[in-house]
Amino acid sequence: MVIKKFISLNNHLYSNFNKLDCNKYLFSLVNIKKILNMKKIKVVLATFVLASLTLTSCSSDDNSGSSTPASIIGEWNPTTTIVKTNEAPETEVPYEQSVNGCDKDYVKFVEAGNVFNRVLHAKNADTGACLESPATPTTWAKVDDELTIAAGQYAGTYEITVLNASELRIKKVIVDNDITTTTTRVFKKN
Repeated sequence: MVIKKFISLNNHLYSNFNKLDCNKYLFSLVNIKKILNMKKIKVVLATFVLASLTLTSCSSDDNSGSSTPASIIGEWNPTTTIVKTNEAPETEVPYEQSVNGCDKDYVKFVEAGNVFNRVLHAKNADTGACLESPATPTTWAKVDDELTIAAGQYAGTYEITVLNASELRIKKVIVDNDITTTTTRVFKKN
C-alpha cells in the first residue's frame, strides 16, 4: 500500500515536473523516503515488542514468582545438616546414616492426615537383606513458610528457607541462655 502511494506520488510529480521546480521535487522525494524509513522502523519495533512479550511469558519452571508453589508432599532424602552457634563459622555435617547397598533413608510427608514419617534402612545381620524401619508416624503442619513436626527426631517448628521440585531446606533457631544455635536440615527429593 505504501509502495503504491509512493509510485502514484512519484508519477504525479514526474508528469508535473515542468510545473514544479527541481527543489520541490527533491524535497518531496526526501520526505517520502523518510516516511518509508519511519514505517520500517515501526514494523521492526513492533516485531521486537512482540518477541519480548513472547519470551517473558515463557519463563522457566523454577517456581520463583510462580502462582503454584512447590509441594512438600513426598519422600525426601536427608543430605546435610548445617549448624551455626553464635559467631562461630557454620559446620556442615553430611548425612551418612544410610546403609551401603540399601535404599537411602528418607522422611515422608503424606497429605492425607498430614502424616510425617522418618524411614531408616538397615541390613539384617543374619541374611544381609535390607530392611525398612519406619519410625512411629507423627503429624506435620505447614502454614506459608512455617513447618511444624509434632514428635520424633525432627520435632519442632522450622522456617522453610528453600522448597522447590528437588530441594527442601528447613531452619530451626534455638536460644538457650546466651547461646543461639541455628540448625538447617537439607533434603533432596526422592
